[in-house]
Amino acid sequence: MKQATLKKLLVFSLVIFTFSGFSTCVENPEKKLLGCWANSREESKEPSVSTIFRPCDFKEFPPSRFRFTFELMKAGKCELLMVGPTDAHYMTEGTWTFDKNTQRLELFNAEGTSHRKFEVLNFGENLLELKPL
Repeated sequence: MKQATLKKLLVFSLVIFTFSGFSTCVENPEKKLLGCWANSREESKEPSVSTIFRPCDFKEFPPSRFRFTFELMKAGKCELLMVGPTDAHYMTEGTWTFDKNTQRLELFNAEGTSHRKFEVLNFGENLLELKPL
């Protein structure tokens, strides 16, 4: 009887131990995407199907007529750098979605119209590699 109780206790302990760290092992991809991202086109090799983005404060990027930049925030909100008809640059509010199954990131303007669609190929602390769709 004592042996059966020990077995149950051991099995119960293993189950608790196994699942206690489970939530920390499963990463939340949306959380890693949060932040400001700038197109680091200097890193893209021609011809390339992907676009490299780096955190906005990753380095001082070379001068550029327009460098697409966006900031992904919690609750699906974002800001997008836009270029106006007179080449003036301005940030505008928008929203974003990410589908874990298809690895699809979509950015929407303030009117809710799809602005850009990407497949996320690779992402980490200092890298976001996207394939435009």
